[in-house]
Amino acid sequence: MTHVFRSIVLLGAGALVLTACQPKGADTSDSGLPTVATSAIAAPTIAAPPMPNACDLLTAEDAQAVLAQAAGLMSDDPENCLWASMENPGQISMLMLQVSEADDPALAQILFDALIGNEGDADVAGGAPAVASNGQLLAGLGDAAWMSTATAEVIGARQLHVRKGVRLLSLNVTGMASADSNSQAALAERLHALASSAAAKL
Repeated sequence: MTHVFRSIVLLGAGALVLTACQPKGADTSDSGLPTVATSAIAAPTIAAPPMPNACDLLTAEDAQAVLAQAAGLMSDDPENCLWASMENPGQISMLMLQVSEADDPALAQILFDALIGNEGDADVAGGAPAVASNGQLLAGLGDAAWMSTATAEVIGARQLHVRKGVRLLSLNVTGMASADSNSQAALAERLHALASSAAAKL
């Protein structure tokens, strides 16, 4: 009798302990075990950095490095920055940087595809390509990148387009065309270095 009474007392004490430890408002309807309701915690929203001005991405030192000569600023707009070489007035080279922003990454990709697809389009009047153009996709530069070269008579151009998220970056070097492959390769390396530096700031 004493043993049974002691068991009842222990069971009752255990029930009291469980009841005392149960949080207020806890739901025990399903499993019999207390469950504490948790409120949903919204993930913090990280705002994108403000769009930099074009000339914040293309300084005088950058322009001189790409053009391999002293350069002067010709245009400083929020979305366009233009530098021109200063050392040889008869053979001016120009470097332009353009930035823009789309509403979403899908639209940015459409705009990027349009940029690289327009190069080498047929001349409407003559039905022949206005320029001889070739290019290639580049890895490790933004979400997508494309570099191309084009010539029209004695004028040459090298372009590099980058998409990073919803933002687009375009670099364009225009000047006297050079047949020196080493000079062209060096220019491509300098333009790639500038694009990498500028894209990191987008």
